[in-house]
Amino acid sequence: MTAGQPDAGRVYSELLSLLARDGSAVAFYHERATDGQVSRSQFVADIHAFAAMIAGPMHAPGADAGAWVAVRDRYLRVVATLGCLGSGRTALVEADGPAGMFDTLAGACPPSLVVCDAVDAGAARWAVARATPVHVLRWPDAGRAVASHQAECQAVLQFFTSGTTGPVKCIDLGRSQIVAAVTWVGFRLGLTEADTSLSIAPLTHTLGMVTEVLAPLVAGGAVAFADVQRPAALAAVIGTARPTWCAASPSGLRMVEKAVSGQGQSWPGLRFLRSSSAPLAAELADQLEARFGVPVVNAYVMTEAPGEIASQDLVIGGKRDTVGRPTLCEVEARSESGPVPPGAEGQIWIRGPNVAAAGQMAGGGGTAPWLRTGDIGKLDQDGFLTMTGRSHDVINSGGLKVWPPEVEAAALRHPDVHAAVAFPIPHQGLGETVGLIVVPCAGRSVDRTAVRRLLMSELPRDKWPTTIVVRSQIPVTARGKISRRGIWQQLGIEAR
Repeated sequence: MTAGQPDAGRVYSELLSLLARDGSAVAFYHERATDGQVSRSQFVADIHAFAAMIAGPMHAPGADAGAWVAVRDRYLRVVATLGCLGSGRTALVEADGPAGMFDTLAGACPPSLVVCDAVDAGAARWAVARATPVHVLRWPDAGRAVASHQAECQAVLQFFTSGTTGPVKCIDLGRSQIVAAVTWVGFRLGLTEADTSLSIAPLTHTLGMVTEVLAPLVAGGAVAFADVQRPAALAAVIGTARPTWCAASPSGLRMVEKAVSGQGQSWPGLRFLRSSSAPLAAELADQLEARFGVPVVNAYVMTEAPGEIASQDLVIGGKRDTVGRPTLCEVEARSESGPVPPGAEGQIWIRGPNVAAAGQMAGGGGTAPWLRTGDIGKLDQDGFLTMTGRSHDVINSGGLKVWPPEVEAAALRHPDVHAAVAFPIPHQGLGETVGLIVVPCAGRSVDRTAVRRLLMSELPRDKWPTTIVVRSQIPVTARGKISRRGIWQQLGIEAR
């Protein structure tokens, strides 16, 4: 098979065989389950039962065997996702949101069936309004008879890109990409049946579904679901399930630390924390390591390349402010004329067994094709990869290039700043100027003048923000994503 072409083979059968292998007796810790636990055997039985149940609706006359899974309950979402893969392509969609968001997603990947666990879910209402069939999934009955389902179909697991740097895309992950991602994560992190993942990331993202859920289960371990917005419940999960690791975005890890500290709780048994999805500030990594006494590893992952592209090593560590060395993928930093020398910035290109996207690829001598990621970075003499921004996010102010993460890192050094996002503001003469929005730490206020003085001492003049805004939260899109190029409009800032 050529890399980049989704292998739509028997992904359902292979995943089920991996999940059914010997491992921990408990597969999930979930507050809705009997005694707060779901056994591995019951989990596999629930998948088979749902697969048998959904096969008819997914293959109804006129249907193209493509389902959206838009389920609120985290355990039911996993069951429905794997069950639907037994009958066809399966896309992971938020359960709630405005109709326009679902219209956008349908433009990239239209469903023939929408699976929900609540009739009032936004996805269910959207589907009914557009005459798309809806299947409402209920919590499984304990001790029920289980129907076996033998899948022979070809299917892909589909994830949507955020749409913050261009049109929303639907990324197909076939058997080989999924298996490569989940087995590699388990290997790199040394996961065993003694490990339990703390699952807090959205299951509509590869971080949530592939890294936090499928990887530990395939390694024989367990998954503990938690909600960082409910600190007391999160503390109870940590105390009961005793998770040994957590993979999340930097903001997610920050929220976990805040919730645990707010409850005055320790975290016995924790082995490590893993960060991906956004740049990890060195200050936050130091804070987390000091608080929990475990390593914090930084990884580079994309929707188009789940699991990991590059990562710091859990045992021997690596250089701070990098995402480690390339692991599952080959990585090159390139200019328009080809690879750049060590230490020079360039467009990041990747290829590997987990790469699933077909767009913006270029072959190389009959070998696996390369994917241009849209990220900017550099590889040093030792092979460590530093990410410096996204090509779409670069702020071009009068020909001078400003990387938003550099401005944000400087702003976060202010003791009262909890979060910061730099963004472009259209300017008639310069093309763009730099804007900055900051969120104060809980119980504190931020003086914009003090932030500006700090930035003037930390950054060269051409990177100073012309506008600094203080808000209680960072504005996001309908899909909950930060769109740097749309923030100026969301804040009501006028172009100049």
